[in-house]
Amino acid sequence: MIIKVEEKAKVWMARYGANKLYTESQKKRQDMSDTELAVIFDECWLSHIEKLVIFASFIEPEKAYPKLSKTHQKYFRENQEHRVFYYKNAEFIAQLLKDKDNIYYLNNIWRKASSDDYPELLFVEFESVKERKKFAKIANLLGQHDQKLGLSLLMDFMKYFPEHLLEKNENEDEDKF
Repeated sequence: MIIKVEEKAKVWMARYGANKLYTESQKKRQDMSDTELAVIFDECWLSHIEKLVIFASFIEPEKAYPKLSKTHQKYFRENQEHRVFYYKNAEFIAQLLKDKDNIYYLNNIWRKASSDDYPELLFVEFESVKERKKFAKIANLLGQHDQKLGLSLLMDFMKYFPEHLLEKNENEDEDKF
């Protein structure tokens, strides 16, 4: 199987793609030149992602589409091939266009957020990787796993709100998640 990636697609995926695929943060990637973005895409692609896409399982369009965010659904093309793979404990969907010579062109890779399947999961986005690492170091100094410390802090915070304020909208809010 031959998969090609056009320069424009490399730049797009490197600039806006999932952080789990790249060593540079999305914030840093926003300021990079197209040439720099193509280079980091190639590094990622050649080191591991290409093999994962080649050996990935096919996924039917009607199963792939709902796994994407509303933003990503705008770029979904039902008539193209979709493959699902896992990397760094996350699910990804690759979209490929097959030409008449059986050459595939990768035009998108999307990450499915795990909170889609786990509504009790909350994602927290730090302002920078440096802040995220600082939080992990603090947790480590306290002898805790960073995720457990985060949950503990949130649960302690929630104790300060009277139950009667939460109860009146509880049934309505369950449908929102």
